[in-house]
Amino acid sequence: MATVGIVGLGIMGSKCFHKLAENGISVYGYDIFPAAAARAAEQGLKICSSAAELASMSDVVILFIPGPADCYAACFGVEGIADGAREG
Repeated sequence: MATVGIVGLGIMGSKCFHKLAENGISVYGYDIFPAAAARAAEQGLKICSSAAELASMSDVVILFIPGPADCYAACFGVEGIADGAREG
């Protein structure tokens, strides 16, 4: 089964994590805000230190990010998804 990475652990990202985990899917998470990452970790989510680390461990990455500039930064910024994504 695929491993899923979730970037953005607010209300929507957290709900997605719970649904995936309830169905036996391995999930990793990352959020730029430490408080959001800490809340998700308390609920059992495995937290990564960067979007790049999350991408290197995930078959699929889902973004729950508020706007285009933030999405671009998460994907192509320093230690973004593109830096850690596996080939293919």
